[in-house]
Amino acid sequence: MKKLITCLLMAGAISVCATDFYGVKLVVGADDDLSGMIQNLLDGDRASAKAHLEHLSVIAPKLAKGLSLLDFEIPCIDCAAKRSADCKLCGGKLLWINPAALRYLQETFKAALGNGEPVEKAWVFAKRMFDERKALVLSRKPFKGTVFRVETDGILLKGDDGKIVFLAEENPSGLKRGQSAEGHCWLIKELSHSYREGETFKSVPFYVRNLWWDY
Repeated sequence: MKKLITCLLMAGAISVCATDFYGVKLVVGADDDLSGMIQNLLDGDRASAKAHLEHLSVIAPKLAKGLSLLDFEIPCIDCAAKRSADCKLCGGKLLWINPAALRYLQETFKAALGNGEPVEKAWVFAKRMFDERKALVLSRKPFKGTVFRVETDGILLKGDDGKIVFLAEENPSGLKRGQSAEGHCWLIKELSHSYREGETFKSVPFYVRNLWWDY
């Protein structure tokens, strides 16, 4: 078991705690608690995730303030229309731990730290990005149309109504012009996509098929 030995207040108002793990002294900071909490939730270990959150509230109360393990659950799209106790995702609870969503949060936080951002700023940024996409979950809509053009990061899709939109794809190279395409997607209102047609540049709405892809 980890036994708390001492907490040292560091410059910048973030605490770092020395812990003893089977006789080996380790330094556990806020970034370790946040990363560990996410990984524990990915592993289905809520007890350890809660322990990280409780430890975080001691060494970095500002970061931990208002934070709950429920914040990392997202709405269940399968129960949006009708709640079902037999739902494989949420079991009728309407919220669930989506591994793709947590990995997105994990990688966004890690990337911000890697860019030299302080822990507080990196976490605020990563959590905001996560929350913004979480808020879009239930706005998923079906799409159906024909591939109008294949681009490096997605496709231009012409719907049955003749309107063209951009659909971001992780690997669009396997698609061809004129090919039928259908599925589900999300509109990202703050983004648009421009393409050239002849001498004219046109701007169309930006959709994603995978909400947790780093577009």
